[in-house]
Amino acid sequence: MMKNHDYTAWLGPAAEQLTDDQRCAFDRVAGELNARYPERDAAGEPTDDTRGGEGMTGACMVLLGDATLAELAGDWSRARVVERDAMARLTGAIMATVEQGATEADIVRATGITRRTIRKAMGR
Repeated sequence: MMKNHDYTAWLGPAAEQLTDDQRCAFDRVAGELNARYPERDAAGEPTDDTRGGEGMTGACMVLLGDATLAELAGDWSRARVVERDAMARLTGAIMATVEQGATEADIVRATGITRRTIRKAMGR
């Protein structure tokens, strides 16, 4: 996990564009995000969690005036619609695959999706 004041490398050239007040705000936000979304698990192994970096990107975008809170909220809203549409397509695909004789285990192997999600898609 990054520690305070280790964010210059992450910011790259954007670090020079931040005022002192913006830099302090970014450091506070980045520290909170790194605590919330650790890059390493309890055993010290790297995680696949990219949310801390995405959070720092959002903070930097707003601090530099590259995006507004409303714009980023719109991005999130559109992404939720895309995710729900993809889930509906997947649900239909799961149902059709079951109709063709596939078992839950077959679907788990083919998709990597949990049995719970598969059962939900199947209406169980």
